[in-house]
Amino acid sequence: MQEILKAQERWQEALSSGDENNITKLYHPDAVLWGTLSPDLRNTPELIGGYFKRFATLHDIKVEFGDHDIRELDKVAVNTGYYTFSWKEDGKEITVPARYSFVYVHEDEWLIIDHHSSVIPETPFDPSKYISSK
Repeated sequence: MQEILKAQERWQEALSSGDENNITKLYHPDAVLWGTLSPDLRNTPELIGGYFKRFATLHDIKVEFGDHDIRELDKVAVNTGYYTFSWKEDGKEITVPARYSFVYVHEDEWLIIDHHSSVIPETPFDPSKYISSK
C-alpha cells in the first residue's frame, strides 16, 4: 500500500509542476484516461499528454486528496477515492471536487494503466427528470 501512496504523491507533485511531461510519464503506454475536465477518452500517450497540457496552463494548479481505498492484487492495484482540484483564474480561486479511480500495473514500477475521474455532482441524482411520459 505504501508504494501506491508514493505513486499518488508523484502524480500530485507532477500535476502541480506545470509540465505535462512530468505527469504523462507516470502513465503506462497503453493507459486510458477519462479526465475530469474533458468529455473525450484519452487512450494514447499523446492524447493523455494533450489533456494534461491544459492543466499546465492553469495558474497555481493543485490537487488535494481526500479519503481513499487501496486494493493490491499481485501486479495490479486500484486506488479509489476523491480529490479536489484548485487553481486561480481571473483573480478568483476555482475548486472542482471530483471522484477518481486509478488502476496501476507493476512492471519495473507502478504505472497508471486506467484513470477515471469525474466531477462530484452538486445534488443527488433525480431519476424523475428522465422518466418518459410515453
